[in-house]
Amino acid sequence: MYMVDMQGEIMVSTKQLKLTPKEVKEVDWFSQASGGFTYISDVFIDEKSGLAMITISQPVENIFEGRVGVIAFDLRMDKFKEVVEKIHAGDTGHAYVVDKKGNLMSHRDFDEKVLTQFDVKAIPGVINVMAAESYDVLAKTERK
Repeated sequence: MYMVDMQGEIMVSTKQLKLTPKEVKEVDWFSQASGGFTYISDVFIDEKSGLAMITISQPVENIFEGRVGVIAFDLRMDKFKEVVEKIHAGDTGHAYVVDKKGNLMSHRDFDEKVLTQFDVKAIPGVINVMAAESYDVLAKTERK
């Protein structure tokens, strides 16, 4: 988790973020949230840990000054997988999660599928997600 002021200065961080204020202002999680939007990144592989992660950021506002900064955190997708793998569809189906670009974010075969960036973009349900205008989509897939 990290908290950054509107000038890009890191105020609080639970991990070693070694970015200058200029560099902070150039990253998507800051530019989107400082502009007033909630930001959810695509899946990325963290260079230090080798883990699949996403970054989520949100503007921080107070009633007197308006927008004063950005709060962000990195979510480990292996932890997210623990929730997703408990979801079952029928007797043999299972859940997986993709982002808006069709990248696999979570799957029961996490190491084999997510970490290798297995291509699922041709699956009908994934095509539905990529074509959606919002995240509120229930992907429909064909059963065999």
